[in-house]
Amino acid sequence: MVGGSALDSDMQILIVLSISVHGLRRIQRGQFKLEGYVRLMFGLKVPTGTDVIVEVRFTLTRGGPFVAWDGPPEATDSDVTGDLLACRNAVAYLWAAVDKGKLQADEMGFVSVPARVVALQDGQVFFDEKVTIGLTLPARPGDSPMSGFQLQREMLALLGTALATMQKAATEAVQQVSSASIAAIQVASATIEKISAASTSAIQEVSSAHQKTLERAHEGLDHMSASVAGAIKEVNIAHQKALETAHQALELINAASSSAIKDVGAAHLKAMEQAHSALTTVAASADKVTGLADKIFEDSRDRAQALVHEARKGATTAKPESPMAEQVKDLRAMTDLMMMVKSITEDKSDGGSKK
Repeated sequence: MVGGSALDSDMQILIVLSISVHGLRRIQRGQFKLEGYVRLMFGLKVPTGTDVIVEVRFTLTRGGPFVAWDGPPEATDSDVTGDLLACRNAVAYLWAAVDKGKLQADEMGFVSVPARVVALQDGQVFFDEKVTIGLTLPARPGDSPMSGFQLQREMLALLGTALATMQKAATEAVQQVSSASIAAIQVASATIEKISAASTSAIQEVSSAHQKTLERAHEGLDHMSASVAGAIKEVNIAHQKALETAHQALELINAASSSAIKDVGAAHLKAMEQAHSALTTVAASADKVTGLADKIFEDSRDRAQALVHEARKGATTAKPESPMAEQVKDLRAMTDLMMMVKSITEDKSDGGSKK
């Protein structure tokens, strides 16, 4: 129990947790975040500058807008909400809006206030955007000191102030760390520049040495190319000479071969002529032999016919086993032999001709 409040310990723990979470969200939204030349304020990218002034304006009642806060654009969300809750006029303005129904407050006095964030430079507005700001209003004057809602609001106000102080300290710590980090980054950049300069110099030296090596290698290759070209020319000349010698040898061989072939052809032609002459002579001799054989056959046939005729006459008058009969048998055998010789001599394939 705190100050005779009717809330039990569990409710107090829940309230503290909810306030802590809400405060942490505000801290997260209010962290220093540099994006070029802008800052985040309630989720809006507000331009920054040395002569820039930012205003938070409420337009919940009739008349002109109520400037509830003004300050530099570098202020965090917690700084702005802390200043708004510490300003009696701003709190009275918001309670009046709650009473008129312009705002809705819950049991803990939390309201969502529609506002406009305006940036001015030399008195001229160059940035104007709508935004909604969440606030937990403190107790309004005249509330009972023993009221539970009043106690809750007082607790919320105290916790809000504590969270705002914590946020401010955290922001300052972040800025200090950021400054130290920037200094360390600058030192590292200088070191990197020195290393880069040394590396560049070393690379240039290595490149120069490499260029010289390439030039020497190119010269050596040129010399080798000239030597190789001379050797290739000599080899080509020797090869050409060898080809010419081989061509001459082939011509000589061709001439000798042609002469030998001509001699062989002439000898062969003579042999053929001699063979043809011999064959012609043999054919003439065969024709003569055939004619002679025909004549002998004709004579033998005539004589055989005469002998047969005489033998037939003698057979009619002589005895069966007479010498004339033996002569007839001999004539028949001779006739058969002559007929066989006739058939052989009349064969055209053996060079004979029938007379």
